[in-house]
Amino acid sequence: MSAKTLSAKSELELAFLEDHQHLLKGLTEILQRLGSNDLDAAVAAAERVDEAVGPHMRFEEEELYPTLRAVLGNDYVNRLYDEHTEGQQAIAELRSRGPEPLTEDDKARLMEAVETTLNHAVSCGTLLSHLDALDEARQSALLERLVELRHEKQLWSEYGR
Repeated sequence: MSAKTLSAKSELELAFLEDHQHLLKGLTEILQRLGSNDLDAAVAAAERVDEAVGPHMRFEEEELYPTLRAVLGNDYVNRLYDEHTEGQQAIAELRSRGPEPLTEDDKARLMEAVETTLNHAVSCGTLLSHLDALDEARQSALLERLVELRHEKQLWSEYGR
């Protein structure tokens, strides 16, 4: 019996979903840790998110979003970029925090930014349906780029558009 190979589209979808699972899990943990005033654990979770999803965020911003701009429109895609920026800034702030406790205002602001990014991650999964409109060659190129970016292992907090 021969092993069936996945299409580029299927592999891309699986990789995309895997990255989003890391993001969803990590952002949920950050919210829980901030909510229970466990700043050290929130920072540790932010570090894991930063490392796990940096390549994916770069992929979305450099490859996926420009591809989808013609379909979804500038306003929608610009909002996606803004939501990434909000999450990226929250992750960077958590990673750069010293040992001082958060003020209630800082905690509320960070939690709001993380929640916005969590909601973004949940709804962003629907973007996969737009991959069906792309031909196999474009899907393959997108997959190759995502794999390439994963090998670079860039932190999300250090990525600038």
